Amino acid sequence: MTEVDDLSFLAGKLVCSPQEAMRAVNCRNTKFYELLNDGEIESYMDGSRRQVVVASLVGYVQKRIDAARKEREAA
Repeated sequence: MTEVDDLSFLAGKLVCSPQEAMRAVNCRNTKFYELLNDGEIESYMDGSRRQVVVASLVGYVQKRIDAARKEREAA
């Protein structure tokens, strides 16, 4: 199992750190903050710490899967 395949670090969490979120969706810093700024992934500040909503990560991945499925069906 690769590091990306092992998502046990998110088990039972409602929020996670940006680093954990980047690991979960397998993207780098610049792309991740683009997704945050575009509203694709939800987060909030808890004092000085950014917290990423895990459900929004799942929603983002599901949107990507749905878009890929539509592209395949259209082809």
